Amino acid sequence: MGLSKSLYVNGIQCPKLMWLSKHRKGDERVFEPNASLEAIFERGNEVGELACELFAGGERIKWENSTFDEKIAQTSELITKGTRYIYEATFSFKGALIMVDILEILPSGELVINEVKSSTINPSRPQPNEAYLNDIAFQYFVLASLGYNVKNVNLICLNSDYIRGDELDIHQLFYILDLTQNAKEQFNSIKENVEHFEKILEQKDEPKRDIGIQCGKPHECEAKNYCWGQAGALVEGSVFDIALLGGKQKFNRQTLFELFHNNIKTIDEIKNFDKIPPYFLTQIKAHQQKLRIVDKNAIREFLSTLSYPIYHLDFETFQIAIPLWRGTKPYEQIPFQYSLHIDKGDGSTPTHKEFLPNEFCDPRLQLAERLVNDIPKDVCVLAYNAKFEKGVLKSLATIFPNLAEHLMAIHDNIKDLMLPFDKRYFYDYRQNGGYSIKDIQPILAPSIDEGYKAMKAKGEISNGGEAMQAFPSFKDKSVDEIQELRKQLLAYCGLDTLAMVKVLEGLKELVE
Repeated sequence: MGLSKSLYVNGIQCPKLMWLSKHRKGDERVFEPNASLEAIFERGNEVGELACELFAGGERIKWENSTFDEKIAQTSELITKGTRYIYEATFSFKGALIMVDILEILPSGELVINEVKSSTINPSRPQPNEAYLNDIAFQYFVLASLGYNVKNVNLICLNSDYIRGDELDIHQLFYILDLTQNAKEQFNSIKENVEHFEKILEQKDEPKRDIGIQCGKPHECEAKNYCWGQAGALVEGSVFDIALLGGKQKFNRQTLFELFHNNIKTIDEIKNFDKIPPYFLTQIKAHQQKLRIVDKNAIREFLSTLSYPIYHLDFETFQIAIPLWRGTKPYEQIPFQYSLHIDKGDGSTPTHKEFLPNEFCDPRLQLAERLVNDIPKDVCVLAYNAKFEKGVLKSLATIFPNLAEHLMAIHDNIKDLMLPFDKRYFYDYRQNGGYSIKDIQPILAPSIDEGYKAMKAKGEISNGGEAMQAFPSFKDKSVDEIQELRKQLLAYCGLDTLAMVKVLEGLKELVE
């Protein structure tokens, strides 16, 4: 088969990505192994299976050990015999191939396309991803071109407003958005695109394409590192190392591409500073002159807001698409672990406390009860990127009213250790524009950085993404495997709060 719907969507984003996906998909030099993408794929399968229950009693096209021609023939046979719902219904028109997640055949003979995505949508402001619009319109094009009468084209996503009760209500969990008009309006443009894309796919040589905004829109390109490496955009000190604050900034991602395509490929090559806002200019000049910038007065003012004992707090959370427990929403950040280093400020070794369940379960109540036992109401709590910790605490307070007063007292007493780095009271050229604690600790707490490197070298949990995936994996592990993962999680999260202790010590040394 020539052009699948995934290839078509890739072609809309970037024809080079489409060609690479067709001809070099198994080449790890182009498409590096990506555990996050694998997790997304598995999540999509889980959500897709559940969505089929909205249209129960259908038949599934055999996937394994069958060719696409056989899948197409099986689909045709099921339609002929009057099957109401077909899962993974397969069609091809002149080499353009689609597999419809859930195809409904109405008594009138009309068809309804139901495309399932594992992302959320807000019912009050439904704004589907651009890639979804292209995906579903391509399916309509194929079926309409084959002569089928398509009555409706629906996108089925998770309802971001849904809160689970005692039982899961799939009719409330899913939100169905009618995109029929959009699909029909794209018919002629899709026909032109298909002809154009098929010619590109027939080429023996890889298409030429400059890197640009399309590398991250509508989603991060899987072959980005390959293309950026070809273009010379991955060198140390690249202009793309300049930290940005979002699309509304005058100095944004498009500006960086303009610099790059005007042969200003590194920060060292930037000479005209007239139109660069001060926030970005700090990084650029620090990089060019290998500077460390320290605003001692501002740092002292920040330190004056803290009082000992300081409770250094860090949560680990995980997300699940389909809410498992009462009061949870799709993709809600559910805390399952915390680490707490308590620094008395008298030079003594900080006290360490921690929480992590011994098995996969709803951890929220036990975590909240332990937390209010470990942190008094009236102490100074320090977090790095405190907005996250505050969000967790506020959520817990909403769920557990009997603990709400204490949890919100902790919430109200949190200070943010990220502030002096976000505001650039401190900036070291080696940060490369970043200000996460992982960017700061190699500079102000190098001994901690060595700890993370040692974990990574041993293949243990060494970053937040791995920690997020570890806890839900408990449900499929043996007792011994769970204990090993617990040991790694405790070590990792404990190092996170110890890093905060050491970074704060580093800040204090700068102004003493």
